[in-house]
This record gives sequence, C-alpha cells and structure tokens, in this order.
Amino acid sequence: MYTINLTMRKNKIGKNGIGPIYIKISKDRSTSYIGSGQRVHFQHWDESAQKINRNHPNSNRFNKILNTKLLEIQEIALRLEDQRVPFTAKTVKSLSIGGAKDDFLEYARSKIEYRYQTETEDQINYATFRRYRTAINKLSEYAEEKGLNFIDITESFLKEYQRYLKNTLSNRPNTINSNLRCIRCLFNLAKKEGFTNSIGNPFSTIKLPSETTSRGFLTAEELKAIEILPLVPGSKMEL
Repeated sequence: MYTINLTMRKNKIGKNGIGPIYIKISKDRSTSYIGSGQRVHFQHWDESAQKINRNHPNSNRFNKILNTKLLEIQEIALRLEDQRVPFTAKTVKSLSIGGAKDDFLEYARSKIEYRYQTETEDQINYATFRRYRTAINKLSEYAEEKGLNFIDITESFLKEYQRYLKNTLSNRPNTINSNLRCIRCLFNLAKKEGFTNSIGNPFSTIKLPSETTSRGFLTAEELKAIEILPLVPGSKMEL
C-alpha cells in the first residue's frame, strides 16, 4: 500500500514564513519527496485539505497546478501497480523526474536505423530492418497522436495491443508473434542500455501465439525460372 499527497515540510520553511510545497510519496515505511515548484507562506497552506487556502490571492491557479502535478505522480504509481512488480517510493520519484517521459517510439526508430546503417557486429540486414520498421509503424498507428512512453508499456497494454492486431488488423498468430518479439527486443535493449528507468518485465506473462504453417515446394517450372534468371556474376544475389 502507498500514499501520495501534498505537504509543506516544516523544516523547509524560511524565516519569512514561506515554504515549498512537496509531493510526498510513502510506501513500505519509506518516503520520498518531489518538489512541486510552488512556495507560499505557511499561513496560506491548509495541511489537512492539502491545498492553498482561499485567502491567498492566487489560490485557484496554484491549486490547479498542484493538482495536475499530483495526478501525474499518482498515474505513475498506478501504472507501476499495473505491471505487478515491487516498487518503492524512490522508484516513483525516479520515474517522475525522467523515466516516465522516455519516448519508446523515438528510441525504437533511432535504434533500428542505427543498427541498419552501422557496420559493427550489431548490424542488421534489410529484411530484419523492414520487419522491425513494420512492427514499430503498426505500434505507432495504435498509439496514435498520444505517443508511447516506456512506462505505458504494461501487461494490460500489451494484451490490448494483441487483441488489436488480431481483431482489427486481422493478423495471423505468427505475424502477431513477430510484432511482439520486435517490441520486446527493443524494450529489453533500452533497459540494458540504461535508456529508461522503467522497471519490471511487462512481457513476462504475455504468451506469444504461433501456428504451424504449410509451405509448398517449388515446381519444376519455378526452379527453371531461377536457373535462367540473369544475374550479375559474383553478386550476392547470384550467390
């Protein structure tokens, strides 16, 4: 169980009576504080109601700002709960500062482009590049204009996306499997490289579907067509 609320820390109040308002995160006997950026005189702060009282000239505007920040932190905690992995007050604070805003789609596109263009052992061929690019484009269309941060990729999100691929796009099990494997690979690479502060593995309970397919043999005419195909001597295609 955890609590997230607004508070004015008494030990931070200055000699002039003005103190900063913090977002307090408490979980499992540990506490972390996140600065809200708002400062008021302690007489204008209602600790029990967790808001600036009405005798402050800008109480409405300041309270809206505080509530917006509070909701952002609460949303991070709710998403971590959705991932069903242990987390601490420090985890929530860390994600609120940086990790919660990491753009997965931006990372994925730049990563596959780099691995396609580079000449290192991590280089991927065009077929692999195209497969990853297709998977990311599908995911981008699903996320629409809202974007997709790392913290958005939860078990429930992945299950909903599976249903979308199956029911809306009419993808076959092996296609769904391939798409999710691409996403999983890029997600794990980002974690390994320290690009994101997201924790846990949202793919741990996701079953990747597959089906046995029947591949036909080439006919004699098709084999003959390959044999007589004009190719550049010594080229990769000829090989």
